[in-house]
Amino acid sequence: MAQGSIWGNRVFRRMFAAYSLSTFGDWFDIIAIATLLGLIWKVDPVWIGLTPIMYALPGILFGQAAGVIADRVPRRTLMITADLLSCGLTVGLYVAETPYLIFPLLLLRSLAGVFNVPAQQSLTRRVVAEEQLLQAASWNGLVNQIAKIGGPLIGGALLVWLSPQACLLVNAVSFLISALILISTGRIEGDTASASEEAVKRSFREEWREGWQVVLGNRVLLSTTIFGFFGMIAVVLIDFQTTVLLRDLYPGNTQLFGWCIATSGVGSVISITLLKRQKELRSYGWLFGGGYLLIGIGFAGNGLLEPGAAVGWLLAFSWLVGLGNGMWIVTGTYLFQKEPPKETIGRVNGIQNSISSVVLVTVPLIGGWQVQEWGASSAFFVNGCAVAVVGLIGVLFQAKIWSRNNAQKSHHLPQ
Repeated sequence: MAQGSIWGNRVFRRMFAAYSLSTFGDWFDIIAIATLLGLIWKVDPVWIGLTPIMYALPGILFGQAAGVIADRVPRRTLMITADLLSCGLTVGLYVAETPYLIFPLLLLRSLAGVFNVPAQQSLTRRVVAEEQLLQAASWNGLVNQIAKIGGPLIGGALLVWLSPQACLLVNAVSFLISALILISTGRIEGDTASASEEAVKRSFREEWREGWQVVLGNRVLLSTTIFGFFGMIAVVLIDFQTTVLLRDLYPGNTQLFGWCIATSGVGSVISITLLKRQKELRSYGWLFGGGYLLIGIGFAGNGLLEPGAAVGWLLAFSWLVGLGNGMWIVTGTYLFQKEPPKETIGRVNGIQNSISSVVLVTVPLIGGWQVQEWGASSAFFVNGCAVAVVGLIGVLFQAKIWSRNNAQKSHHLPQ
C-alpha cells in the first residue's frame, strides 16, 4: 500500500464497499421498476411519469431536516438504519402486486435514502484526512459512474433469466449487506453527536437556521449553490428528454439510449480518474465552469444532428457530456465536504439535496413543454447553449464568483 493511499483507512474501505453495493443495487432496481411498470403491467404513462417524483419528493420535504438529524446523531447508526429500512421496503416492492402499492413504497424508501446522503458526507469528513478528501470524493464518484455503465447492462442481462421482481430482491440483499458491512466497522471514533452539551439543548429550528447561516455566510458555498442551481436547471430541462431526441433522429433503434448512457459514463470515469490523481482541487471555477461548458457543448451538438446522422457524432457528444458531468460531480462532492465546518456538513448537504430535488421534480415538466413546442432538436440546441453560457461565465468570472470572505482566508484555495 503506497504511503498516503486512502485504502489504508479501514473505515473508509468498508464505507466505500457499502456504498458500492447499494449503488449497483439501485441501478438494478431502476431497470426492474421501469420494466415492471412499462412492459409487464403496462401502466398508464401519467402514472409512469410519477416515478421520478416518488424518488425526488422526499428530498424536497425532508432533505434539510435529514441534514440537521445527521449532525445530531451518530452517522454510522443513521446509515445502518436507513439501509435496513430500505431493505425492508424493497422486499415490500418485491411482493407488491399492484402499481398502487409500488408508488407509496418507492416514496417511503426514497425517504430513508434522504437520511443516508448527509450522514455519509458528514462521516466521510470525520474518518478521512483532509488531504485525502479529494481521493474519497473521486472514488465515490467513480463507482457511481461505473454503476451507471454496468448496472443497466447487468440488470438487463439478469432480466433475461430473472423476473423484474427478482431484480428487486437483488437490491434488497445489497441494502442488507451494506448495513452488515457498516455494522462490522464497529464504533467509529468521533462519530458522536457533534455538538457540545450546550448545543444539544438547542432546538431543531435553531440548528436548521445555523445550517443556512453557514451557506449564506460562506462566499464559496453560497456562490456554488447559486451557480449550481442555475446550471442544474439548464441541464435538467433536457436531460430527461434524450429518449425523445433519439426517437426523432433514429426511429426504431431502441439500443442507442443504453449506448448513450454507457458512453457518457465512460467520459465521467475518465475525468474522475484524472481528478483523482490530484492532491487538492486548486480552482473551483475551471472545474465547475469547464464541466458545464462541456455538458453544454455536448447537448447543443446533439441538437444540431440531422435524422440518420452518423451514430459516432451522437456518441462523441454524449462522451463530452460525461466528461463535464464527472468534473461537476467530483468538484461538488469535494467542495461540500471541505468548505463547511465539520459539525455542519450534514445540514449543508441536506440543504443542497433539497434544492436539487426541487429542480428534479419541477424542471423536467418545463423541459417536456419545450420539446413539445419547439421540437427535441431545437430544445437540445437552445438549452445546451444556455448550459455552455453558464459554464463560460463560471470560467471567465471565477475570481469574482468564488472569492472568499476574510474569515475564510485560512482555508484559501488558489484560483
